[in-house]
Amino acid sequence: MASANPLPRADDAMLPGIPAGALERAGLTPPGPVDEEAAAAPEPTERFVRFYVAAQSYAIAVLRIQEVLRVSDIASVPGAPSQVLGVVNLRGRIVPVISLRRLLGLPDARPVDAQAEHERLVVVEARREAFGLLVDSVAGLIDLPDSAVEKPPRVGSRAVPITGVVTSSEDVLVLLDVDALVQAGSAETTDV
Repeated sequence: MASANPLPRADDAMLPGIPAGALERAGLTPPGPVDEEAAAAPEPTERFVRFYVAAQSYAIAVLRIQEVLRVSDIASVPGAPSQVLGVVNLRGRIVPVISLRRLLGLPDARPVDAQAEHERLVVVEARREAFGLLVDSVAGLIDLPDSAVEKPPRVGSRAVPITGVVTSSEDVLVLLDVDALVQAGSAETTDV
């Protein structure tokens, strides 16, 4: 014979003042165990500076960037590799300027005057030195969750300076590896 007051099952909520099984009868789910650490920890994200080169969207981790500047006079350096446009004087510090267009094998067409005002020099640090990367324009900052970043595609045997790719319905964002870029951009400078 069934008892009028059933014993609570193990999964019933034992809340003061609420009879066992009352939540289920009301169509509510009793609270389960809460993983407070998982609930409190947001997904890790990283902040990037997003920019364009030849209409393609790229980004570099903001922690690798010292500053973003308008392009000033670039002094050419005789005998420098083709991707090294020259050097700039950055508050008394001589900084080599690398053309991302040339380095990435993109068409080498500097923008016309109307577009040249959008060109920027993204100053990065690699190997304890500053390098300027010439880009067509800077779009701003973007926070990317780790889960949005896909591994870079394999492209032949040539080292590709990419750390990841982020795709959306309207764009493909290529995340660049600063160390690999600078190494590729200055590889021939030691032979000069």
